[in-house]
Order: sequence, then structure tokens, then C-alpha cells
Amino acid sequence: MNKSKKFSIDRDHEATVIVVEGGQGNFYLYDSLGRDKFALVDAYPELKFLMSHNFTTIYVPDDHDLGDWNRLWLCCNVDCFSPPLYLLSASNESDAYEMFVDETTACDIDEDNLEDYVLEEEPVDENGHKNYSCDYSASGKPVDTEGVSVQPVTPYLVIYHEGAKVKV
Repeated sequence: MNKSKKFSIDRDHEATVIVVEGGQGNFYLYDSLGRDKFALVDAYPELKFLMSHNFTTIYVPDDHDLGDWNRLWLCCNVDCFSPPLYLLSASNESDAYEMFVDETTACDIDEDNLEDYVLEEEPVDENGHKNYSCDYSASGKPVDTEGVSVQPVTPYLVIYHEGAKVKV
């Protein structure tokens, strides 16, 4: 993408749209209304240059503040072919990791699957409680964090609501 492209949009807007560059030509799209790039270009014809690029949809955890757009992290739990990707704002990689584990369900272990995490060599402790090989979130939920990936990403395009006008 041409990073020097400049344009302005001045109209009422009710969503946040963020396009981030993840390196190696990978681009990711977050739209608070859940639109894909086709619907986004319908809403903003000025963005038709986006049509020549491939994008992967990303998500933001509920109630997560993306206030610092210069410190964005793309997080996922690589435990399947195409895991959901989450965008988080954090001061460092460690904070992004903790937020990802605590604010999403991507690493949660269902009660039905918890038995898969019982330690084979010592399944029960001295008090008769099962020993598990999983980690626990800050809220005490069992989580599998073995496949967590946290990568810094660069904002390429940000459209956000401020008052009743769009800022690009």
C-alpha cells in the first residue's frame, strides 16, 4: 500500500475502522460495525484503493480501549487453522499477552475438555485434587496459552468518531 496517500472524509460517522499492517504485506481490518472491505468501500468510496489488497478480519475484545494507536498488538491462540485475531492496545508485549488471555475467550478451556489437561505422571496431588498442565487467567479460568502469538502492528488507516465528524 502507498503509505503517502492522503485524503479526508467529513461526514457523520458511527463506527471505528482500523486497518493495520502486520508486516510481510499482511493487512488486517477492524470495523466496529462488522463490515468487510466491500461494505466499507460502499460506505466510503474514498477508500476504493483498499480493494486491491487482501485483508483478514480482526476483532477487539468487548470494552477494550484502543486509545493508544501507536502501541497496537495483534494477538491470537494458534490452536487451529484460522484462529480469530484480536487487536489490543498495550504498552508492551507482556501487557498485550495478559490482556489477550484475560479479555478474550480464545484461550479458555471448556469444562468438558479440562480432563485432557490432567498430568499423566502425577494426576492427583496429596490432597486428592487433580493436577492440570494448563495455566489460569487472572480471574481463575483454566486457559491453554501454549499457542499464544503476540505481534506488534502498525496502524495504516484509522477512522474514528469524534463529535459528529470523521477523522482520518
